[in-house]
Amino acid sequence: MLTLLSQYLNSSYEIVEHAGPKTWVVKDAKTEKKYIVNQYLKKNKKARDSFELNKYLFQKSDNKTSLFNLYDDFKSLDKYIFMRIEYCDQGDLNGYLIENRFRNNKSNGEEQIKHWIIDLLDAIQFLNDHSLIHKRLNTYNIFIANDRLKIDGFEFVEKVNKVIEVKFDDPANYGMFNAPEIVKSKKINHRYHIWCLGWIIFEMSTCEWQHYRLLSEKFEDWIAPNLPLNSFTKQFNSLFKMMTKISLIERPSPKRLKEMAKKCFETNIMIKKENESDESGYSDMYLKILEEKYRTTVAKEDNVESLSEIGEEEKANEYESDLDIKKKFNKKGAPVDSQSDKHKLNFTIKDLLEETAFYCDYLVYVKNFKKIEVPKKLMVRQFRDASLGNNTKDRAELESFLRATEKTDNPYVTFYFDVFTIERSCLAYATEYFEECSLDKVMKRMRLDRKQFTEDKIFDGAYYTMHALNYLHSKNITHYDINPMNLYLRNNKIKVSNMATTSYLKYKLIRMKDNPDAYCYFGPELLENFPDMSSLTNKCDVWSVGCLMYNMYHLEPLFLNKQIKDKKYPSLPEFDASPKIKKLFNSCLTVSPADRPSSADLLKRMDEYIKKEKEIYKSLD
Repeated sequence: MLTLLSQYLNSSYEIVEHAGPKTWVVKDAKTEKKYIVNQYLKKNKKARDSFELNKYLFQKSDNKTSLFNLYDDFKSLDKYIFMRIEYCDQGDLNGYLIENRFRNNKSNGEEQIKHWIIDLLDAIQFLNDHSLIHKRLNTYNIFIANDRLKIDGFEFVEKVNKVIEVKFDDPANYGMFNAPEIVKSKKINHRYHIWCLGWIIFEMSTCEWQHYRLLSEKFEDWIAPNLPLNSFTKQFNSLFKMMTKISLIERPSPKRLKEMAKKCFETNIMIKKENESDESGYSDMYLKILEEKYRTTVAKEDNVESLSEIGEEEKANEYESDLDIKKKFNKKGAPVDSQSDKHKLNFTIKDLLEETAFYCDYLVYVKNFKKIEVPKKLMVRQFRDASLGNNTKDRAELESFLRATEKTDNPYVTFYFDVFTIERSCLAYATEYFEECSLDKVMKRMRLDRKQFTEDKIFDGAYYTMHALNYLHSKNITHYDINPMNLYLRNNKIKVSNMATTSYLKYKLIRMKDNPDAYCYFGPELLENFPDMSSLTNKCDVWSVGCLMYNMYHLEPLFLNKQIKDKKYPSLPEFDASPKIKKLFNSCLTVSPADRPSSADLLKRMDEYIKKEKEIYKSLD
C-alpha cells in the first residue's frame, strides 16, 4: 500500500504521520502546506461522487470555500482511489468537544461560539441555495482550522428538488440526528439542517451528546431541553428552541436565524456574566437572564415578531405542509388554530410556555380581533379540566377580570383581552404576553448568583403590587394568588397577572400536601376557613404582599407548605430591615384580618413615604 501511496505522492509530498487505517497527513515539499490523503476502493462510488460534487461547487465559482473542506485532488491507482483534501490543524469538532469535556470545560468561549454559529448558518444557507441536503450534519463531519469551522462529509450530501426519503434503521444513515419528520414521515427536506444545527449548538454549549437520546425519541410529548440557564441567557436558549421546533415549518430559515443571532450577540448577553456588584435591581437581572429580543430602540416595538418568521406558514410550499407533522404530535387537549365558541379572538398556537396539572400556557399569534386592537402576541391560559367550560361561576369571575382590565390605565395590572372556551369545551382566557419574565425567575437567578435586592427595589416591588391590588379591590376583585410567579417585569416595573378563580384556588389548596416544598403565600384566614370562602375579604392579598417582601429581602420563602400544620402558621421570624420596610412588612402580616390594613390604607401610607423622601431630597439640593 505504501508503494501505491508513494507513487501517488510522486516525491512532491512527504508523509508526516499515519493518522488512521486509510488516512495519512502529508505536506507539500515546497510550500510545507499540509493535506489529508484518504484511500478508498475504486468501486466506492460515494467517494468519487463526493469529489465531483466538491469540485463542482468550489473549483468553478466564487463560492464561500472557507466554510467547507476543499477536495484538492483525486486519482485512481490499481484497484484503489486516493483523494487529497484540505488539512484542518485542530481536528474534528467532536474530538475538540471531548477534549474540552475532559478538561472540565462545560462549554466553549462566548466569542468562539458566536463565530461558529454564524459560520454554520452561512454554510447551511449555501447548501440550501444549491438544493443540497447534508444527511449527516454532525460534529464528526465538522472540522476546525484556525479556530473556524469547516463542513466536510460530502459523501452524505445529496442534491434534491424537494425531499428525500430516509430509512433511519439503515446502517448507511448511522450518525444522523433523529428528527420528528423522520419518525412520522420518513422524509426530510432542507429544514432538517436547522434541526441538526440546534443540536450541534447544544453540544457545543454543554459538551453533552444527544444522538443516543434522540434515537429512541418518539416525539409524542416533545419538549426540547434547555441550555444551562446558569450559563446562557434565555434569549440564546430561545434560538436553540426555535431550531428544534417539532414543526419543521416553524423552524426559521438560516437567513432569519442569522439576523436573530446577530441581534442576540449585539446585546452582549449571550452568556451570562457575573455582576461585580453585591446588589442588583430588576434591570440588572433582566439583562442577565431574560429575553431582551432587541436593543432598547427596537424593544419598544411590541408587535415585532422576534422569534418566528412572519407569515412563514403561509409561504410554505405544499410539500412542506405534507411534511409538517405538528398536529400528529400535539398534546392531547392542546388547542390548535382556535376560532371557536363565540369569542372574537382568532389566533394560532406558536409555543407551549408552561404546563401544570391544572392549566397550559401558550404563546399565540393573533390573526384578527374584532373587539379592540391587541398586540400580535398574547398568552392564552387553557384550563385542563373540561368541567370548567360549563362552570358559570369561574367564567363570570374571568369576565369580571376582563371588564376590570380591558380599559384600565393602571400601569401595574395585566390586560385581559378575551374569555372563551376552546377544544373539549375547556375554559381559557387571553392576556398580555411578557417578553421579559416573572419575578420568580429573577429571584431564582439572584439566589444562584448570591445577589440581593436593594431595599429601594423591595419597596418598589411592594408598591407596584399594592398599587395594582388597590385598583382590583376597588373593582371588588380579590386576586387570592399573589406570588412571584404571577408578577411580571416590564420596563423595570412589576405587573400583576393571573387572578385566581374559585376553582383554581380550591385546587391549589387541596394540592398543598402534594407539593410540600412550594412557597405558601396564602393568608391564615383563607386556610382556616377552607373550603368555606364566603367570609374572606380582599385583605388576604395584603398578607401575600408581606410574604413577597420577605422573599425578596432574603431570597428564600417566609413559609413553605410543609410548615403549615393544622391550618396554622408558625411564628413570624425577626425581619432585620430598615424601619420603613419592617413597619410595612409587619402591617401586611397582621394575623387578624380585622386588624390588618387594607390595600388602600397601605398604598396611602407608602405614598406618604415617597412624598417625604422627595421633600428630603429637595432640601439637599
